[in-house]
Amino acid sequence: MNPAIAALLARTAARKAAGISQVYPQHSKPKSALSIPVNPLRPCLHRGEPTGELESCGSCKGRVSLKVFHCAALGTCTIARKVDGRACCAGCLSYAPIL
Repeated sequence: MNPAIAALLARTAARKAAGISQVYPQHSKPKSALSIPVNPLRPCLHRGEPTGELESCGSCKGRVSLKVFHCAALGTCTIARKVDGRACCAGCLSYAPIL
């Protein structure tokens, strides 16, 4: 086999084993980060009661306000949308679903 093709096949196999996308490697996450699916509507062990604060959502259509919750891991958070300066349950590395 051609050495260049063998090297390409070896790199491809290594990327697949690491969970890296072959089409868009910059969009891939390591398999360890994918082991627990994040469902922000499912309660998190760290999420507490609402703080009473509302944050405006810059990425939402119209005028949408998001509730801010106490978070034992990160201080405060929103549930499904990321807001500057706040943690967000969707995509949070500290997310721990209550089973």
